[in-house]
Amino acid sequence: MKSQQLLLALGGVGDDIILEAGEKLALLPAPDGVLPIENKEETMHGKKIKTTRILLIAAAITALLAATALAAGLFSTTASPVEDGSGLSGSWNGHTVTYPDTQMFLTFESGNPRHEVYFKAGWLPTPATVNETGDDGYSFYLADEGEGSVEPYCINSHNHVSINDIRFALNGKAEVVLQDEWNGLERTEITVDYSGVEYISFPTANYIMLFDPADNWMLQIAGTSDMATLEKIAENLEIRVGPELTESYEEGFDVAWFDLGRG
Repeated sequence: MKSQQLLLALGGVGDDIILEAGEKLALLPAPDGVLPIENKEETMHGKKIKTTRILLIAAAITALLAATALAAGLFSTTASPVEDGSGLSGSWNGHTVTYPDTQMFLTFESGNPRHEVYFKAGWLPTPATVNETGDDGYSFYLADEGEGSVEPYCINSHNHVSINDIRFALNGKAEVVLQDEWNGLERTEITVDYSGVEYISFPTANYIMLFDPADNWMLQIAGTSDMATLEKIAENLEIRVGPELTESYEEGFDVAWFDLGRG
């Protein structure tokens, strides 16, 4: 996005403040004759006020860029609504399958070779009841599967599929609540209402997808826990990316269930 577009979008904010905020985000070059704020002679009180304002404007620019990227389809993670009630059909081992309750599906676009990904969970709200963890302590699946209509969390690496060839179906009323860049990854947050979906026992569930299009891997953190809890799990993950997978990987399907407890 050009600096002129930023200035128009943030109309009413002084050009000098916008430019300095852009510098702090490494988005805009420093214009001739404008010193970084740290080098300006100001009173401590004045510096504090101006620094605070610049950081607020910097945050606004960040939010604006994320919203613009989402609207322009610049993310490699795409959430596509299914609005006509037809569900989602695809191929499964030579047969056509249909998910009639699908209202959204996700795709992860990357032309790069696949990498497996593993993680260590630095914080969990409850102990895991199921785990697939190696001797080195890194997992590719970890969950507290709970009971009945409660499954607090599930962390899944999806190492078993070539993610850029598959449409991942969410079978309920799904809504994207956040899509941004986080720690160098594409982060997508979705909440799903499963009212009326007879074969899913959860009334609602939340999902966080962390996707790295550069190395072509994806982590899913899902659960009936609230989004803040899932975010805390994600923030405390130690992630290890494995070597490039060079073998041919042919699945017999191009659609997959992505819902909690079924994907």
